[in-house]
Amino acid sequence: GLHGNGRTGRCLEDGEIGEWIDECYQLSFSDSLLLKVFDDEIWSVYKTAGIDGENALALGENDNSFRFLPDKSWAVEVIQSVKQIVWPMRVRAVVEKRQNECNLWSIGLGPTWSTRSSFSSRVNWGCLGGGTGENQNKQMSLYNATFRLYDSTCWNDPFEGTDQMEVVFSIRDANEGQGAVVTTSQSNCAPLKLQITDILSQQPWEDSYLWFGTYNDDADIVSKTNDTIVGRFDSIDYTQFFTDFDNLMTDIWDSDVSTSDITEDTSALIYLKPGDQYVSNPD
Repeated sequence: GLHGNGRTGRCLEDGEIGEWIDECYQLSFSDSLLLKVFDDEIWSVYKTAGIDGENALALGENDNSFRFLPDKSWAVEVIQSVKQIVWPMRVRAVVEKRQNECNLWSIGLGPTWSTRSSFSSRVNWGCLGGGTGENQNKQMSLYNATFRLYDSTCWNDPFEGTDQMEVVFSIRDANEGQGAVVTTSQSNCAPLKLQITDILSQQPWEDSYLWFGTYNDDADIVSKTNDTIVGRFDSIDYTQFFTDFDNLMTDIWDSDVSTSDITEDTSALIYLKPGDQYVSNPD
């Protein structure tokens, strides 16, 4: 399950590690937080540096989540993956909002934790939505190196207690098309799609990481709420093995072994008759 820069070997029958392979990245990982342990083999604390990652865990009887807090000397604001990542990449996270909290969660893919940064893409969600004209809130935003695309009323419906949403953030090769895509499990959130030609120009995607955290540099939100600012995640996953059956990820299939032709179209549906099968590419 590794691909890209790095070095890995496998356990041989005699117990020795051999068959070393250079240039490997971790293909995928997940963290459901059920063990209530900060896994420092997966994550490192980027901000606040030097703080124990365990401080990011909200540990309660019925609480398993990463809780990020901005500008607290004792708290974790942002974590990054220990291992580098490469595109194509799909991140799937379950985020949670609670009463009396302003959830400002963010997911980043790239060399740095910043918006409008070269070779990077980032998605932000803020607790305030709606408004009109100059007072319109940018509730969920997707950034590439130069542009911000937003939905002003994503996940802005009333709720009691807590509410959760699944977020899927993908980076893939769409040539001159929209290679960065964010979708959610909420019907009132529009899909956000942007070009990422700068990311696609790099092979591999050099010195890039997966980032999760919170932010407080959006004055339009921070100045309008008295609730505690927090970024809260219930689960986190990423993988390079994914497809929406739209002709953008056909390389993951082994066309020589598959009994069905690897033909996909923009309807994002495939049809298999009895005996047909897709077989993954061994790489």
